[in-house]
Amino acid sequence: MLNPDWTYNYLSGAQSAVNLHAVLPDDDADTILSVASFESELKEELPVAPESVYKSTYRCLLGNITDGFLVGATTAGLFSVFPFLVRGKLKDAAKAPFNSGNLKISIFFGLLLGIYNTGRFHVRVSLNGHKPTQRVLRAMVAIGIGYSAALLSNRIRKFIALFLLSRAIETKSKDIHRRLSPETQAKLAPLTAHADIALATVSMAVNSSAWIMSPDLLDKSYLRFLDSNCGYTVAQLRQTPKLFTGELKPSRYCEILHPHAPHGCLVEQGKFAVRHYFTDSLKFYYKLYAIPLLIATIKKRKLTITALKYFVQRTAQSAAFFTSGGLVMTSVFCIFSGLGLSASPALPIASGMSAGMLVCIEPKSRRLELGLYLFTQAMHAAAMFYATRTAWWYPPGADLLAIAIGFYQLAAAYESSQHDTEENQLLRPFYVSTLKKVFDYEEPETGDISKKKFQDRLHAWSVSKFF
Repeated sequence: MLNPDWTYNYLSGAQSAVNLHAVLPDDDADTILSVASFESELKEELPVAPESVYKSTYRCLLGNITDGFLVGATTAGLFSVFPFLVRGKLKDAAKAPFNSGNLKISIFFGLLLGIYNTGRFHVRVSLNGHKPTQRVLRAMVAIGIGYSAALLSNRIRKFIALFLLSRAIETKSKDIHRRLSPETQAKLAPLTAHADIALATVSMAVNSSAWIMSPDLLDKSYLRFLDSNCGYTVAQLRQTPKLFTGELKPSRYCEILHPHAPHGCLVEQGKFAVRHYFTDSLKFYYKLYAIPLLIATIKKRKLTITALKYFVQRTAQSAAFFTSGGLVMTSVFCIFSGLGLSASPALPIASGMSAGMLVCIEPKSRRLELGLYLFTQAMHAAAMFYATRTAWWYPPGADLLAIAIGFYQLAAAYESSQHDTEENQLLRPFYVSTLKKVFDYEEPETGDISKKKFQDRLHAWSVSKFF
């Protein structure tokens, strides 16, 4: 079954792989190991006429449903196997891909590619040219995909809905920003330059409040991740809600997180930082960045000293970010206790905001992805609060509607990215390259995007190339 934690790790790792691949040298001066590439170059000598790409609408639909099923089965299988491989449980890893949940995911991907790529093909043929998909058809495709998501489990459905919505909000914000006048953009520049930090700060304030006061609001996978990598025992963490109900009244609030501190908070926090950095943070991030190191080695066909240096640097830097976040959250408890402030909702909010701001420790290329991940979890907590803590009407099938809305906006951004310059693209390069592997796309014939002459391209995995 797809796991949101590992989905995030894959996306973060893949983005890091792009960066790592870019900084590696092309010469062999620092090569310590060469490997043979098992990748075959993609051949894209395809005809210009849209009718000749699939021969017929029937072949387009059949080919894309097959492609989608294979992509879905491979993706779900890899995400199922990887957690067990990391833990060294080979037998469990061999059994993991074979379950009804992964079968449903494969069918969903088949419907996703079949509906979307066939719809785009139909519009290109009917309009007799390479024009963006009509809005009405895009809306119909989005609704069809939204209903197709009913095949998935509630947990996977909610994750996909929130993931799509968060990325849709990102692309829509960029679209609104680029439509502004140059003067207005210049005035907003100081804010937009740090939008990723602001997003992480606000999102972490919500997540921290839920984690400390109402952990049942968080996604179970995200909650397990926080509990197992925060540096404290679950028993300690579950004592914190009692501060706000009056059930627990220690002399200092920080006594919950470090009850035995004979030398004071400063010494105890120093011990926490060292312990958390080496036992939790480094352990988590070296596994995360081992994936892009492997990908970059395969792409470059060699393992270099530069790649290893980058791996060590990124692991140490991200571990420092992770440890600093936990250290700051704990310190806020100490500060509140020292100032004699009560255990009000301001405590978890302040601790979360302080941790969120530390995303600035991470490289610029990762800040937005981290901020969006935290934002996705914050939306989940807010939706759960609305559904379980309010008496207002909660529409049935809201997650299906969210998937349709999110896919509509991302499809619009994807189609726009094929006709925009690289500077004005709504989607980041990693997402564009990933979507091209599963969706059909168009490219300029001459390499000059301003001339607007495009030809069809089959997505990278299409079985239609063989018949």
